[in-house]
Amino acid sequence: METNAHFSPDGRMLGFNAQYDGATDVYVTPYLGVDQVTSGAMARAVFFGKAIVSTPFLYAIELLANGRGRLVPFKDSAALAREVAAVLSDDALRASMEAGTRSLARGMSWGAVAHKYAAIFSRASAAAKGRVFTAISTVTAAVPPPQRMGQRKSGAATGAAEPVGSGRR
Repeated sequence: METNAHFSPDGRMLGFNAQYDGATDVYVTPYLGVDQVTSGAMARAVFFGKAIVSTPFLYAIELLANGRGRLVPFKDSAALAREVAAVLSDDALRASMEAGTRSLARGMSWGAVAHKYAAIFSRASAAAKGRVFTAISTVTAAVPPPQRMGQRKSGAATGAAEPVGSGRR
């Protein structure tokens, strides 16, 4: 287990490193209202291919669509407990949710996003018949291909590791 976990100054939050990410069976985000816009922690759980149970804020609705996760009403702890118990007790369900988040994560890596932007810029350039974006071929050539799941690569700009999969398969 982690030997250097860190609490926030108010003692309400505990920070973990990637050592815990692979040990998670079900990731839970019980936000209190729809005003929660995004969740970096949920994105991290997706990158690690985890089963997720969440309240239905906009980002969760998008990420957990198509069976990739389970949504429960806001402020309904009984429903949250039922869904977490259901996922924990059904290996096939959990495996299906994990496969869905791993699949989604492949398109969310920095390399995959860069390739999508390059494709958009190429189409825009072609539509403009070469009048704009003349350097797009140089940019496209400089972008590495997306990483496969299970690989880790340090981010060139930040030096941070990009989590792209781990845990049970």
